[in-house]
Amino acid sequence: MRAAFGLVSVLGFLVAVIYFWSYAYLPYTQQVLTQGQSAQTRVQQMAGIDTQLGGKVEDHLVLGPVGRGGKFYGLQVKTADPGSIYTRYYGLNVNDVIEQIGPQFVRDMDEQTAQALATEAYQRKWELVVVRNGSRLSLPQTVAAPAPLPQPVAQQPSAATPPPVAVAPSAQPAQPPKRNISPLQRQLDAISNRERDD
Repeated sequence: MRAAFGLVSVLGFLVAVIYFWSYAYLPYTQQVLTQGQSAQTRVQQMAGIDTQLGGKVEDHLVLGPVGRGGKFYGLQVKTADPGSIYTRYYGLNVNDVIEQIGPQFVRDMDEQTAQALATEAYQRKWELVVVRNGSRLSLPQTVAAPAPLPQPVAQQPSAATPPPVAVAPSAQPAQPPKRNISPLQRQLDAISNRERDD
């Protein structure tokens, strides 16, 4: 009998520990892991590491100079690996011409500086202004605001629902609903009514 009681108490203790763990400790651990993964992603981005394909982001992107009137004015995307985090972040296509990196125009710098800033743009989350098929785009394109939720529509009475019927007022005054009252409560009500009358 003692062995059975001891076994039951040990099992009860284990259930309590598992319950505590699942409701108190595990959500905290999951939150810490999520925060850690988010921080790791930010650090890798700041370091310019391509988390999808490995290596640096510039390893998966080839940019070439574009000139106009004998002057350097932009960087053309020669090749862009579609699996690269850089390409996916900005949504770049081959033959896009980068004209602006963050607040700086490419035409105001030399080719090496522009190349360095183009890869640094991802690390700093700068915007790129590109020309694609004659149109200027700011990348990454911001996600449009979500559509507003539909407003509730007033419910129309259906043919199956009968219309409300008007009730004539009764000649009797309305009585409060009956409730179960203890004898002590009756005495207290009687005393309070007597005090109000005096």
